[in-house]
Amino acid sequence: MKTMIRFFVVVLLILGMNSLVFALEPIAPMIKVSDKPSGIFEELTQEQWNQLLETMLAEERIPSKEEVGVPAPPESYYMGVGSIQDMDYVNLVSMESPEKIMSFYMDMLGEMPEWQWSEEFNIFYKADGEMNIERLMSFSIPVIEVKEVSDDDPFAELMFAHVDAEVRAGLKTLVQITYSSR
Repeated sequence: MKTMIRFFVVVLLILGMNSLVFALEPIAPMIKVSDKPSGIFEELTQEQWNQLLETMLAEERIPSKEEVGVPAPPESYYMGVGSIQDMDYVNLVSMESPEKIMSFYMDMLGEMPEWQWSEEFNIFYKADGEMNIERLMSFSIPVIEVKEVSDDDPFAELMFAHVDAEVRAGLKTLVQITYSSR
């Protein structure tokens, strides 16, 4: 009898944990993507395009605010995720100005003493001590970088090739949040 009760308790705990994980909201809604390949991807067939989008933007890959450790700015959209060494990152975009997004993070992170601002590198970071280039390039601490979306950026065509053209025209800010989810 005790074994059966323990079994049911374990099952209930597992089910409870799974429902908690599934209840976590994504950090931001998915950006609207283009129906057809364009830009550097215009040589792809529709099937290849759909497969690429499915791989790049799989909804189960969108981290939650809890995983990332900080919220996304209001009115921002999920663009993609990746990993660098032992850190993960999420790319978000917004139609708000970089100044407005910076203000959002200044206000929010100002109440979190573990986060600091580096004037030299124009980033927020979560660590004790001063930021230096070695530390920044070690990809070992959480960082928030806010920058203006620019067509002059050599990576812009690659980064935004999957975004719906009308949405792309209104994007003003890119936010990259590097965090540890491991």
